[in-house]
Amino acid sequence: MLKETCIIDLLFLLIFGFVDVIIKMSKIDDMTKKEADNFREVINTLHAKHKEYTVGIQNYIDECSRDQSDIRRLTGI
Repeated sequence: MLKETCIIDLLFLLIFGFVDVIIKMSKIDDMTKKEADNFREVINTLHAKHKEYTVGIQNYIDECSRDQSDIRRLTGI
């Protein structure tokens, strides 16, 4: 009788432990998904900024080229 009680208690603790681990893993999974979403948002923002700066830099380069052409034309070089 005592052995059966101990076995039942051990099984209960073991099952409870597994349930606890499953709950904690589920919470970790949810946190990981949230972090991945945050990371994706940051990457998307950085990508948009990169595109914006690329356009700005290209516009600057084009403007400098036009200015240099105008300078050459006006000075007769």
